[in-house]
Amino acid sequence: MASIRAQPQTRPRSRQLSNNGHSVRIAEAGNDWGWFAVAATSEGVSSATFGHDNELEAGRTLEEELDSSLSGNGKSEQIAELAVSELLAFFAGEGVAFRVPVALTGTAFQRAVWEETNFVEYGTLATYQEIAKRIGKPQAYRAVGNALGQNPLPVIVPCHRVIASDGSFGGYTRGLPWKERLLALEETKQGEDALILSDAQQSELTRFREERLAVRRELRDVRRELRRSIESLEGWVKFVNIGLMPILIALLGLAAGIWQLRRRRPA
Repeated sequence: MASIRAQPQTRPRSRQLSNNGHSVRIAEAGNDWGWFAVAATSEGVSSATFGHDNELEAGRTLEEELDSSLSGNGKSEQIAELAVSELLAFFAGEGVAFRVPVALTGTAFQRAVWEETNFVEYGTLATYQEIAKRIGKPQAYRAVGNALGQNPLPVIVPCHRVIASDGSFGGYTRGLPWKERLLALEETKQGEDALILSDAQQSELTRFREERLAVRRELRDVRRELRRSIESLEGWVKFVNIGLMPILIALLGLAAGIWQLRRRRPA
């Protein structure tokens, strides 16, 4: 595959969408990759699109995909800026491992697929069947493909690194030529950075990568449990405020009334 090098625009244009307050950034990644756009909430980058001919097309495409239940603030501005910076570096062939936080909304199955796909590292591949096995649904490889087709964060959540078991590209929402170009970009970078390793060194490197992935998965599970605990606590607080508080107020009112009656009772 041929090398693809973009000439990124270093000053991305930005704007705030008026319909729901997402923080949106639109930038040009050079002639090879065109215009891209990202949207972020206070939790993370939530939507992205790339490969557009102009700024208007990128912005309109992104706006159609936004979840109106989410909103942005000062933190979302920083997240959007970070997403643009990392995408510009990626399209320039710098071998980026994305660090920008993501805010994925979808079904539980879709989120599981997207989260697992995030563990497929730069310059490596996984199959739809492998992703299905990793999320505990070994027979759901077709559903995995469908979920990746709904990926709201192409490139950042690297669905282009997931292929069919027979080695064919499978599908890609933006079209197979884009998938091939993304894989070519990563393959070129991997070739430039390749080291000559002995079998023992290669085995050690593989073990290190597996351990690193295991740690990342553990951190993901910890964050997930923490999120559930917070949601549970928020539910309890809401229950106290909405359910118990009126009862407590009524009991206090009743107690105050009884106390007033006792004060007025003659000795």
